[in-house]
Amino acid sequence: MLRRSITFFLVFFLFGFTAIYFLQERINGVVGEYHQTEEMLFLPSGPMVKKLSLGFESLVADIYWIRAIQYFAGGRMRDPSRRFDLLYPMLDITTTLDPAMIPVYEFGAVFLGEPPPIGANDPALAIELLEKGIAANPNDSELYLRLGFVYYWYLKDYKEAAATFLRGAELPQAKPWLRTMAAFCLSRGGDRQASRFLWEQIYESSENKRAKENALAHLAELQAEEQIEALEKVIAKFREQSGRWPRNFVELATHGFLRGIPLDPSGVPYLLDPESGKVYVSAGTKLQIVPK
Repeated sequence: MLRRSITFFLVFFLFGFTAIYFLQERINGVVGEYHQTEEMLFLPSGPMVKKLSLGFESLVADIYWIRAIQYFAGGRMRDPSRRFDLLYPMLDITTTLDPAMIPVYEFGAVFLGEPPPIGANDPALAIELLEKGIAANPNDSELYLRLGFVYYWYLKDYKEAAATFLRGAELPQAKPWLRTMAAFCLSRGGDRQASRFLWEQIYESSENKRAKENALAHLAELQAEEQIEALEKVIAKFREQSGRWPRNFVELATHGFLRGIPLDPSGVPYLLDPESGKVYVSAGTKLQIVPK
């Protein structure tokens, strides 16, 4: 019985790979021999390849995924300045054949979005690929994470990044730090009020001590940013009246612009640069103000 099962498996295995061979020959007959040239080669659409797949969509998807990796990695090694016009069509065909291939969306978006010489420098196509993945796999929070990072890292679109992280955070199995990422992006994007609201929600809803401490730290940093902006407005008024920047906060307090030496939320005095009128946190502070 075992021998018959093994024989059946081998026959099925050989038949499957024989079918894949003829299938690939049929596809090559439609698209022509594959060459990694600079010109944009003709590739059939995903639905066309799917029709030619004869029920072997997953296996053909693997073939196109391997081709995409070879095309991208090989081309980048030979010529870091080359274009990758075939990359998205290959990824599109792969994910049309097998919409559940999550790594294709994740790593394909990196290939597309990274600037040269690492990637194809096309964040718009990376977004298109990930949105396609989300449409096919709406409950996969990792895809929202990747999409948010495309907006954050490649486009510097902090508000859209935050909105994407929040979309993912609404999923039943979403990772809790998606809201954390949204709050951070809103802070970088200048939407301080919305960022404060999100950090407060994280603090109130989290049962994790470290998460609560992290939320409080970010709330303190937001408070410090507001204080710095207010202090620089006061300093600007001093300059309007005196024609120069103040030497320090003591001088501002002496002339009635401040009630005392201003402290950041951690209790450490701010620093005033008399050459520019800018206010900074001290090196001894516990805050970590992210430069914008």
